[in-house]
Amino acid sequence: MDKKGGLSTLMGQELGQLVYAVENSCGGIQVREDDSFRWIHFGTGSVQTAMDIQNPNYMILEYMRRMLAFLPFRQNKMGRVLILGLGGGAMVRFIHDRWPESRIDAIDIDQDMIEIATEYFGIPSSKNVKIRNADALVYVEQSIDYKVDTLFVDLFIGDEPPADIYSESFVQSCYDALDPSGVMLFNILAVKADKFTGFVTLLRKVFDRQTLCLTVPFHDNILIMAFKNPVHIPINSSLARNGRDMQDKLLLPFDEYINDILYSNRNNHMLAGIGALVNES
Repeated sequence: MDKKGGLSTLMGQELGQLVYAVENSCGGIQVREDDSFRWIHFGTGSVQTAMDIQNPNYMILEYMRRMLAFLPFRQNKMGRVLILGLGGGAMVRFIHDRWPESRIDAIDIDQDMIEIATEYFGIPSSKNVKIRNADALVYVEQSIDYKVDTLFVDLFIGDEPPADIYSESFVQSCYDALDPSGVMLFNILAVKADKFTGFVTLLRKVFDRQTLCLTVPFHDNILIMAFKNPVHIPINSSLARNGRDMQDKLLLPFDEYINDILYSNRNNHMLAGIGALVNES
C-alpha cells in the first residue's frame, strides 16, 4: 500500500484513463493507466499497486522493492514463498520472473482483486504459481499444510489493514508456518506510534528478538523482517558481496537498503559489530 509521496502523487485517482471499476464495501476499486503505467486505487485513492506496461515484471513501488532487502542477510535465498495479500500481483510476477523454480502461493480474500490481477496485471500461468481465494488469516491459522521459506504479509482491506493481523495468534501462526530458516516480511503503516510500538514488541516476543526494521522514504510504511531462528549475519565484506550479487540480478540498490537497515537497527543485538558498508570495496 503506497500511502504518500513518489508514484502516489503521479497516479492520482482522477489521472490516466479509467479502464475498469468495481464497487465494494471498501469504496470500490479502480484500474487506471496512461502511456507508461497501469495502477489500482482503493477507496480513498491510495495507490495499491502499479505496473510498468513495458516492463511488467519489474516492481515500481518502493515499499515492495524494499521487502526484498532481507536477501543479503540470508545468503540471497528465496525458496518456497507464501504471499498473504495478492494485490495486483507485482510480487508474484517479480519472484516468478527472477526465481522461476520457486513455488509461490498467494492468498487474497477479494475475488474481484484476483480477477483484476489476472486480467489487467498478468498473473503468470505456471505450475509453480497458485492463487487462492481465501481469508489469509484463516488460511495461515487453519489450512496451511506445508512450510515456507519466505512469507510476505501485505494485507489491507481498502486502505486499512485488518485488525486481527496485529494479534498474537496470527503472528504465532505465521511463525509456525515458516521453515526453520524462514523469514517473514511484514508491511505495516506506522501512523499510530503506540500501536506500532506494541506490534513490534509482540513480533520480537514471538520471534525471540530476531527482527529488523526498514523504513520507506517519504512513506508511512515500515517493513519488518522477522527470522524464525537466529541467523548468522555476514561480516561486512560478505554482506556487501551478497548485496552486489543481488543488485546485478535484480537491478535494485541493495547497498542503499543494507545501509538503511544497519542505520535503523544500529542498537539491535543482531547487528552488533556490523558497521555501515559505505567504505566497503
